[in-house]
Amino acid sequence: MDFKNVKLLGILGAILFVIILFFSGCGAKTIKQQRVGIKVNSWDSSVEVVEAGWQTYNALTTDIYEIPVSKQTYTFTSDLTEGKAKDEAFSFTAKGGTLIKDLNLGVIYQFDRQNLKMLFLDYYNNNKEDLSEENVLHGILYNVVRNELATAVANVGRTFSVDSLINDSENSFFSKIYEQALTRLKPKGIILHEVIPRTGKNGLYEFPDTVQDQINTKNRLLVEQTNQNVRLNNALKELDAVRAENAVSLEKARAQAAQVTPQFIELKRLEIEKLKAERWNGQEPNNYFVGGYPPAKN
Repeated sequence: MDFKNVKLLGILGAILFVIILFFSGCGAKTIKQQRVGIKVNSWDSSVEVVEAGWQTYNALTTDIYEIPVSKQTYTFTSDLTEGKAKDEAFSFTAKGGTLIKDLNLGVIYQFDRQNLKMLFLDYYNNNKEDLSEENVLHGILYNVVRNELATAVANVGRTFSVDSLINDSENSFFSKIYEQALTRLKPKGIILHEVIPRTGKNGLYEFPDTVQDQINTKNRLLVEQTNQNVRLNNALKELDAVRAENAVSLEKARAQAAQVTPQFIELKRLEIEKLKAERWNGQEPNNYFVGGYPPAKN
């Protein structure tokens, strides 16, 4: 058998193998790196976690879902163009009873491989209507991550008054949310790396109108106070400049005064007398004042 025949047989064998796979319901899928596959048998609901690489399965009875196990980012936001097309922002009641809405939070999270099977089964058994990969991943995020975050937001939020939220320059509110959510999510197989406050259409939060009016008034007064401080600082700088200029002038006057000695005065008098003598035309005056002296003649 020559080489061409061997090659032809190989091609025919590969085609036959694909045909057999097709009619037998066999399927194949490549699980990407930094992901795992979840094999679900629809007959007995058994679940198997498989690693990245080439995986074969019976397409008639089994589905494979790819789930990332590297760090991922997601934002629960009121923006319908980001994430899922629904409002996923948080709300909470602050200390004092004020309802705060439109809190948008981003998270950096990671699924723990050891608990991923449990996470998947919990969602799968309660949501069998639409099990696309996108919906499964988002469903786990929403049902687990968002729910635990919402609990943390509510618990921490009730310890903060509106004023403390406004003046929270160190972001202790979000730090406490992260710490509590981290503790709540770890036993469920999700590692929370960071909670990121995101600015929504109303800033970090949406306050009720009465509270927002108070905040706007306070912010306006702060701006006016800042402008007054700027004007005051400019006036003080101008005053310092005038004082410095006056100090220089005074120092010059003192220096000039220090030069006016009796000898200096006598020298100036002699210079004036000399100037008078040089300008005298030789004629004596017709009148003399009492106590005056006629000009000296050479």
